[in-house]
Amino acid sequence: MIKERDSILKEALKKRQRQSLSSNFSHRMMNEIYDEEIKIKRKSMQITYFLMAFAISIILTGGILGIYLYADFSFISLVDKFKQVIYSGNISFYIYIFIPMLILLFLDDRLRKWYWKHKFK
Repeated sequence: MIKERDSILKEALKKRQRQSLSSNFSHRMMNEIYDEEIKIKRKSMQITYFLMAFAISIILTGGILGIYLYADFSFISLVDKFKQVIYSGNISFYIYIFIPMLILLFLDDRLRKWYWKHKFK
């Protein structure tokens, strides 16, 4: 990005020496630089999210394999325990906790998007 910006600025200076620039040249140039910065930030965020998802999947896979291979654990017993939770009557408590958690996650996402949108204005 820095090389591109330098080359654009050098071209602009050469153009300025040869002929006069338009009145809104600096505004257009700054908009182009700003747009390029936004593209680079988006690209880096996409790479970050991909790597984060990849790392989480590796950690979960390793954990599941570790539990399955090295511990005395079976998935059938997990299903039985899940059935016990459902039939015990505590499921309403878990749902009561789960719904506010989802609402808070949603609000967190929206507030972060709003903050980043208004931070660059």
